[in-house]
This record gives sequence, structure tokens and C-alpha cells, in this order.
Amino acid sequence: MRRVGAAFAEESRGVIAFRSHAVVRTSPHFARPDQVDDAWIVDIDGRAVHVRGGDAAGPSATEAMVHQPYDARYVGEYRYALAPCAACAAGSVTVAYDSDAHDAAHGRGVIVVDERTARVVRVTATPFVVPRPASSGTVTTTWGPTAAGWFPVATDGTFSAHFGPFGGHATLTQRYTGYKRYPDVRTAERDPPGHS
Repeated sequence: MRRVGAAFAEESRGVIAFRSHAVVRTSPHFARPDQVDDAWIVDIDGRAVHVRGGDAAGPSATEAMVHQPYDARYVGEYRYALAPCAACAAGSVTVAYDSDAHDAAHGRGVIVVDERTARVVRVTATPFVVPRPASSGTVTTTWGPTAAGWFPVATDGTFSAHFGPFGGHATLTQRYTGYKRYPDVRTAERDPPGHS
């Protein structure tokens, strides 16, 4: 995980902004209407410092608060162990992670890493705290090449809830586009969402 953290720190150094487009579809709809969340996110050294647009409790804002297990700043908050992964590509290593901090910033799951480059390929997480009215959920974030480097390109998730005798579920489809590097935060904040 030291190599993974170092690779992420090197890739994410500086000011990078990107667009997040998320759709949350619920069933049944009486639980909560479908939600579309568009945001322009500005990162400094891999940490979100500005989220423009979107819902304050939406996927973009929620994700910006998470202490990611591949970020060297937070590795002390997690426990790691190698894990099997039958569906992983050759040259990949799977690391399971867990935390004693059962709050909205943490979760448990697995990270698939390219052994040669130490880049994250995929993270499947079970957050300890999920957005209401859901009671549980799992999200998988896939990484890939972007105009600014190797970063998340998609997140897909499923959530479950119970309303008295009724059950419900929601699906999250989130895409990240328009990655761009900037000389400073002010310039990145002024750029229109989705502009690249």
C-alpha cells in the first residue's frame, strides 16, 4: 500500500478539476424520487477543495468527504490484507481493507491494483454510513486513463432500504469526465463545468 499511496500522490499532485455526473434511480419511487447530481470538483493533491453544483447530500459531495484507503494521508486509519480475486486480470493484486472508524468517511472493501505500476484499477467499497433512506450499500469505482492522468472514470452502486413492511433499492451511476490540470484553484473554480 505504500507503493499505491506514492503512485496516487505523484499522479494527483497539483490542481485538477473534473465533472461528475451522477444518477440515482430508486424503486419504489415513493421512497425518494430519482436524483440527477451534476458537479464540478476541484482537487488539490488528490483532495477535493471545491464542489460546485450538485446536491449538498448528493453523491459528489458525499464522495468528497471520504478518506480513501489508497491515499497515503489516510493509510493509518485502515487495516490491509492480501485477498483472492478470481476475476482479476493477470498482473493484478487484490488488497482487502477495513477500519475501526465506522463513520461517513470510512468503509471496508477491496482494492484491485496493477502490480507493475501500483495504480488502482478498481475499488469496491461498503460504506459504514450510507445516504438515507438507504440502510446498506456497495459501490465500485473503476479507474482509467484521462486527459490529466490515471483517475476514477466511473462509479456504480446499489443500495437497500426498508420502510416498515416495504423494501426498496436504489442504483447509482456516476461518470467522471473533463479532467484538466490548472495552474491554480481560482482558475479551476472559474472554468465552466464539463469544459475541457
